[in-house]
Amino acid sequence: MCAIVRLVFLFAIVSLSGAFARGDDGVIFSVKDSDPIVPMPKTAPAFAPGLLDLWLLALDRPEVEMRTSAATAIAAAHRLGMPGLGIAVDPLRKALDRPDQHRAVRLAAATALVALDAKTTADSLLKASEAGAELREVIYPALARWDHPAARTVWLGILDKPLPSTRSHLLAVRALGAVREAKAIPKLRELLFATDATAPLRIEIARALSVLNPAGLEADASRCAADPLAAVTLLRHHRGDEAVRLLQGYAASDEAGVAGVAVERLLEIDPKLALPGLNSVLANSEPETRRLGVEV
Repeated sequence: MCAIVRLVFLFAIVSLSGAFARGDDGVIFSVKDSDPIVPMPKTAPAFAPGLLDLWLLALDRPEVEMRTSAATAIAAAHRLGMPGLGIAVDPLRKALDRPDQHRAVRLAAATALVALDAKTTADSLLKASEAGAELREVIYPALARWDHPAARTVWLGILDKPLPSTRSHLLAVRALGAVREAKAIPKLRELLFATDATAPLRIEIARALSVLNPAGLEADASRCAADPLAAVTLLRHHRGDEAVRLLQGYAASDEAGVAGVAVERLLEIDPKLALPGLNSVLANSEPETRRLGVEV
């Protein structure tokens, strides 16, 4: 009897193993094993008549909360696809330009104008950016996207301000890289090696320089040995024997983010160039770097 029980038990295990093995291929043998397909109704936003008129009236109200809410609602309506919001551009600009405007209203108006892609208000937005860091966070990326000429002068001027750096330095560097302002290269290279530059600023400078100067930065990268992430970022668009040699060295780094940047660039040039350090890449602590190693 015991032998029969053992045989039945063994048969059960073998049967279950086979069932699991068959299940691995993802094939569904019965409708009851699949999730039902439930058709979902299509939805579309609807806007009540007269909404825009109410918001424009609210922009002129004395209450700060009402003016802020009106500007915020216009930006949200644009994201939802409400048509005809171009009429709101001029009232929003007037709200932004008002000298005694509350900072919350000014920020909401600037956000709405950026959302509406109101390039005609670029001068007003640039002037408003002087009022605070929150406004610069919203306005500088938009001015860079629109490549507003007057903003370039402002951003270059920020680079001349003394360190330690502020958030404005970082935003200006990012914007100058986005508009590919070659005049910024000498100052950026100077700031890259400034002893009082913060690590995030150095990374942003390296990122901008890699776009503005996609060749000839190998010596600068070597000088940045104490900051491997900034060094490898400088080489993000480089090619050539010296750049490849440096990238291969950084591909074996255990520093956060360094190996990933190096391997990604080597992959773009020629995947075979990443083979010498592949074992280190596959053993890296970061999943994304290991994924790049698998791709190699």
